[in-house]
Amino acid sequence: MKEHFNAGLNSLIISIKAGSKDSYKKWTGKDVYSDIFQSITNLFDYRGGATITIAANIENETTAIINSL
Repeated sequence: MKEHFNAGLNSLIISIKAGSKDSYKKWTGKDVYSDIFQSITNLFDYRGGATITIAANIENETTAIINSL
């Protein structure tokens, strides 16, 4: 992603199917929720002024991890 930011990327939208580790695994069958949020955190650390928007499809779930970014 660094190449994209360096080339002038100024906006990025990330869509997530769930708001918790359990619901993500339920929807996708994969136990990679923590890895995804670590990657998003890395993007925020490097974004170089670009706007990053996170859209989550959440029903009756906590949004604390999203709000912590």
